[in-house]
Amino acid sequence: MRKSNPFSSSVSYSRMETINAVANHFKHRDEWPAVWSTATGQAKETIDVISAVGLSSTEHFNLMKAAQVLGDDAFDGTFPLVGEMISWREQLLNDIEQSS
Repeated sequence: MRKSNPFSSSVSYSRMETINAVANHFKHRDEWPAVWSTATGQAKETIDVISAVGLSSTEHFNLMKAAQVLGDDAFDGTFPLVGEMISWREQLLNDIEQSS
């Protein structure tokens, strides 16, 4: 996922890492400890990414905040992110093919 540029100058994770981590948060958040700092393994890795962009265990609107961080201020859907992920995947495949 690091095959793309950092998300911003203050966040070392890429947009794709951030999108993936937000998706993991949505899917697995009920499995995580209430105090995120005690998480381990994959949960900790995901929490590290989403915390870097401002999400927190005490926030009730993490998905809305994530959408805003990713540029969807209206919080009106994920379609722009899907297009971005498709483009990223195609570029990654192209890069792999060219390096083979």
